[in-house]
Amino acid sequence: MFTSTHNEQLKEKFVNYIRDIYAVEARSNDTLEQYGEQLKNFKEFPEFRARLYKHLEACKEHMGHIRSRLQFYNVQPATLDYTVTPYTSPLLSYFPTVKPTTWVSLASTWLMMEHFKVASYRVLITLAQAHGDTETVRFAEDHLREEIEMQSWIYEKLPEICLYTLQFERINVPNTAWEFIRQLEPVGTTPNFPIPR
Repeated sequence: MFTSTHNEQLKEKFVNYIRDIYAVEARSNDTLEQYGEQLKNFKEFPEFRARLYKHLEACKEHMGHIRSRLQFYNVQPATLDYTVTPYTSPLLSYFPTVKPTTWVSLASTWLMMEHFKVASYRVLITLAQAHGDTETVRFAEDHLREEIEMQSWIYEKLPEICLYTLQFERINVPNTAWEFIRQLEPVGTTPNFPIPR
């Protein structure tokens, strides 16, 4: 459903931001593909690689949804070298330049990227709601839930990944450290705000 506000300035901001989000997904997917190659060096944690690939497939579906909305507005998708608008963080250009050298640095960078995408979709939902594009609101809320779930999963796994990284580097890890992470309480990384339905 689409109920335009007939505000051309708002529409321009909104459509430009959809292009930004497409660039966000394109660059993050490219980065995740690179991480997938790097993760082949860390065979001790296949669950992590499997979760990355599962999320990557979801992100590719996200790009299809975003592309359909750009087509609705007769706008071409952004390319990887697209210069984003002031509404999007400069971090978009930062992630592809990062080359993690350890398992824990890779996971930490991935978590930072997920935080960025959560913020990006939160802004998209707000702009779409303001413009009256309920179809974009609907799929963006679905994407936001996926990003929050991925963000929380990485966050919960970070202590384990940290200790496995030490072991990979042939550093002795005391049993007390493993006992510590087993006793950690699950902690969400995003406030429990309600997503409108």
